[in-house]
Amino acid sequence: MMIDKFLQQLQEYNDTDFMCYNLDFLKNIVENIKSQFKGITIMYAMKANYDVQVLNVMKNHNIGVDCASYEEFKIAQKLGFELISCTGPGYTSNEIKDILDNNALFDFDSLKQLEDYLKNNSEGVEELGIRLSYNKGHLGIKIDDILERQHLFINIKRLHIHYGHKTLENLKEVLSYLENIVLYNKHIFRNVTSINLGGSFEGLYRDKNIHNVQMMFSKFEYSMAATLGHEIKIFIEPGDMFARPIGFYKSEIVTSNQNKVILKSSVLNFCPWYPKRLHISLDMNQSLDPVEYLVCGNSCFEGDIFGKIISYRNISDDDSIIIYPTGSYNFNMTRYIHNRMPNNKIIYFKRGSFFESDSY
Repeated sequence: MMIDKFLQQLQEYNDTDFMCYNLDFLKNIVENIKSQFKGITIMYAMKANYDVQVLNVMKNHNIGVDCASYEEFKIAQKLGFELISCTGPGYTSNEIKDILDNNALFDFDSLKQLEDYLKNNSEGVEELGIRLSYNKGHLGIKIDDILERQHLFINIKRLHIHYGHKTLENLKEVLSYLENIVLYNKHIFRNVTSINLGGSFEGLYRDKNIHNVQMMFSKFEYSMAATLGHEIKIFIEPGDMFARPIGFYKSEIVTSNQNKVILKSSVLNFCPWYPKRLHISLDMNQSLDPVEYLVCGNSCFEGDIFGKIISYRNISDDDSIIIYPTGSYNFNMTRYIHNRMPNNKIIYFKRGSFFESDSY
C-alpha cells in the first residue's frame, strides 16, 4: 500500500521529532474530492491547518478558503486566494469592514455582531450573509430573532449553517429544515443565491456515501429553485477531510523498559479529538512472536499514553515511532505541560522527496 511505503521512507529519513506533511497525499485527496463533489463550490476550512505549503496546494487547485478568524483572513489574503469566506463570533466591526472592503464574503454569526456593524457603518451591507442557528447550537442567529427584527435582514444573499459531523440522516434533516424556513419565510429569504453547509463530511467521504450526498444536493437545489424562482449554489467547507490524513509525526524514543516505551513528545501536544495510529519500522531479523508495547509521552501525567503497538522485534532507544494521522488541529492549537514547548519542526514530502524549506 502507498501509505506503508511512505511510512517506511519516513522511518528511514535521518531525523526525528518533527511533523511531516505529505503534499502528494494532499494533492490526491483534493483531486478526488473535487471529482466527487461536482457542481459544488468547495472551500477549505483553514482552521484545520494553515500551513503555507498546505494552503498553496489548495490555491493551486482553485479551492476557496474559509476563515474562522481575522488572523486567518489576513493569511488567505496575503497568499492571494480568489475566494475567501469568513464567519465566526470573534470578528469585530472593524475587521468585518476590512473583509467586505477587500471583496471577501462575510456571514454574520450573531444578532449583536450584525447590530454593532450596522451601528458603526451607516452604508449597511450590500449583500448580507448570515449563519443560522440549528438544533440549539450556540453559533448562528436564531430564526425567531430574524423574524422579530426583519428590518435588519435586508437582501439576504447567503445562508450558512453548521451542525457537527454529518450523516445521511442528519444531512437530510438539515436540508429539509432549510427548505421549510425558506418556503414559509420567502419574503425574507427570496434573494438567497447560495447556501453554505459547512464541513465535517469526512465520515460520509470515508464510508463512500458521496454519491448519495450528491443525489440529496441535486434534489435540494431543484426544490430551492422551485421555491425561489432562481438557482442557488451550494458551498461546503471541509477542513479535517483534507488535512488530517496528510500529517505524520515522527518521535524519538527516550527510553524503552520491558514492555513500555517513552517518547520525546507528549500526547498533550496533539489534538485530543481523534484516535491515533502508531508505526514502528520493521526488521529483516524480526522474531515470529509479537510483543505488545505501551507507548507513553514524556510528562509526569499518568494519562500521557498514546496507545499500544505490536512489534515483532525488541524495541530499543535507537528506534522512533510515527504517530498518525495528525495533519489537522495540532500545531495550531498546541497544548504543553511542565513549561516544555513541543518541537514544531515541519518537513514536507512532495513528488517522492522530503524537503524542509517552505520555498520548495
